[in-house]
Amino acid sequence: MTNYTDALGKITRFVRDELGRVLYQTNANNEVLSFTYNPAGQLLTLTDGKNQTTRWNYDAEGRVTNKVDALNAEMFRYQYDPAGRLTNRWQAGGISTTFRYDAVGNLTNVDYPTSPDIVLRYDMLNRLTNMVDGIGSTVFRWTDGNQLASEDGPWANDMLSYGYTARQRTSLMLQQPNASAWTQSYAYDEYWRLTNVTSPAGVFVTQYKDVWASGVQMVPELVWRLDLPGGSWIQNEQDDLGRLLSTVLRKTDWTVLNSHSYEYNPGHQRTKQTFTAGNYVDYTYDNIGQLKTARGKEADGTVRLHEQFGYAYDAAWNLNYRTNNALVQTFNVNSLNQLTTINRNGTLTVAGAVSATPTSVTVKDNANPAVPATVYSDNTFARPNVSLVNGNNTFVAVAEDSYGRRDTHSVTVNLPATVTCYYDARGNLTNDGRRVFFYDDENQLVAVMVSNAWKSEFAYDGLMRRRVRREYTWSGSGWLLTNEVRYIYDGRPVLQERDSYNLPLVTYTRGNDLSGSLQEAGGIGGLLARSEMSNLQSPHAYYHSDGNGNVTALVNSNQIVVARYQYDPYGNVLAISGPLAEANLYRFSSKEWHPNSGLVYYLYRYYEPSLQRWVNRDPLGDLGSHDYALTGLTADNVAGESEGMTGEGFLTVWAKINLNVFVFGLNAPPKQR
Repeated sequence: MTNYTDALGKITRFVRDELGRVLYQTNANNEVLSFTYNPAGQLLTLTDGKNQTTRWNYDAEGRVTNKVDALNAEMFRYQYDPAGRLTNRWQAGGISTTFRYDAVGNLTNVDYPTSPDIVLRYDMLNRLTNMVDGIGSTVFRWTDGNQLASEDGPWANDMLSYGYTARQRTSLMLQQPNASAWTQSYAYDEYWRLTNVTSPAGVFVTQYKDVWASGVQMVPELVWRLDLPGGSWIQNEQDDLGRLLSTVLRKTDWTVLNSHSYEYNPGHQRTKQTFTAGNYVDYTYDNIGQLKTARGKEADGTVRLHEQFGYAYDAAWNLNYRTNNALVQTFNVNSLNQLTTINRNGTLTVAGAVSATPTSVTVKDNANPAVPATVYSDNTFARPNVSLVNGNNTFVAVAEDSYGRRDTHSVTVNLPATVTCYYDARGNLTNDGRRVFFYDDENQLVAVMVSNAWKSEFAYDGLMRRRVRREYTWSGSGWLLTNEVRYIYDGRPVLQERDSYNLPLVTYTRGNDLSGSLQEAGGIGGLLARSEMSNLQSPHAYYHSDGNGNVTALVNSNQIVVARYQYDPYGNVLAISGPLAEANLYRFSSKEWHPNSGLVYYLYRYYEPSLQRWVNRDPLGDLGSHDYALTGLTADNVAGESEGMTGEGFLTVWAKINLNVFVFGLNAPPKQR
């Protein structure tokens, strides 16, 4: 193939050598990627649209020995044993990790210079049975059919057990201290599609869309209705191509509580999203599909001042400019595509939301007088043309209703004129002028802090799952521990949060995510309910997400909306309201938001919405030079798709282990993979 024209008429061109390998790839923006290869067909160099080149070297066996970045600095160095197994990994900064194996090739030890080591043991069938890490000890047990029977974690009363019928998961049971076990059950239709999830939060019933073709009934996995406990329900509509046209949260009487509807162009890009109150956002894209604009309007076409986003990118696809109304931000990157500085110009549009319809809202900035804000149909408000000071800015919003009652909310935000970012030798963000970030030998974020204000610490198990989060405040002479959360996982997604005394705080019920399986999309769009043990009056709340799996509303058992969220296209919260809105931390992408830092935890690394970036490099490593076992890193894939231990870093070494642990025990039915 030399040319590819997409449905929008945009052309990508390829120049190949005599062996058919791509030498140059030119996209519809005329940005060129170039590649070179060795005689074995392995990638030697990749040069991006800014003429920045990354290089790979190989040994005589064709294994990657090192990777060199665009500044000619060595990033990784690898050593192997005679069987081709990775034994040593050196990272920039002098961090060397050693991997050891048993006689049949199972990874048994991961030895770090400073971080806690990991020890693994297996049974006669090479199934992982024991794991010792910095958190403690975990024991895995298996059924005779090679499905995970239980995972007994590092704390008391945290054993998670599974039951199966015809290889489909039918039950889940989590031990709990000083309480009966948390139990969930699953039921399926004759096509092996998940139809019922039952937990202490209630019964969730899924119905699928009927599709007929030439008089024959097809078996799609398009959900058209999800019944929630308490009587509310979610209605979905898809077009003939299976694209989501709308998702609507309704009361029993069909009253709309929350909704999202979509329009598409011929390239299947979403061009319009309409919300509950009739307001909408129009989206435009550049020639290669990067988002250019997101313009919000009321139903009558009135411009929503706080939703006027514009984006521009450089030739390496880094965000270069971002605008919102009169605010312009410039993002500068170095030769490694690392964000170095962010400069802002213009004025800010202050926005927020109120729970009930007000007669007026005023916004005061710093020491300036209060100015009336524009209130929109969905009870959001915006006040434009706010001049910022360099540093902390305080905004005070006052809402008044028809009875003259007032509600006041104040927030202080650090908004420097210039943000400067710093990185360690491994590419991890370490400082942005306010927050300081710390990482372990596996490049996992272990702490983030603001000096003399707050500090958060994170600890991970041997499967790279965050198991402990600790929060501190500065007492004037030292750090004072204010909160600790422990996490119990059902495979990859969190099932339960516990406090420092090991007592349950919140438990989550999940169904199929956007992949149509329990975990293949990382749980995005799969949240059903949160159950808060301390809330005896109304412990359960039920999730509704948009078409991208972003949580936008929670409703209680009385069919009352208790939380609402609005986001910009990249996850920055534009408005939040409701009595449960602050307590619920699962928001953008159905992932946990960290209140102190503003980061969003995606299991293997953290996302910073305000930067539209991750805080460090992709732990999956270098997709361009290795045969990565990506399928082994999700919970719902078929075992045996990859046997290799080649690849950059720890996650690839873990591919087979993750297959053994998470595929056999925690997968959805075969038809849902």
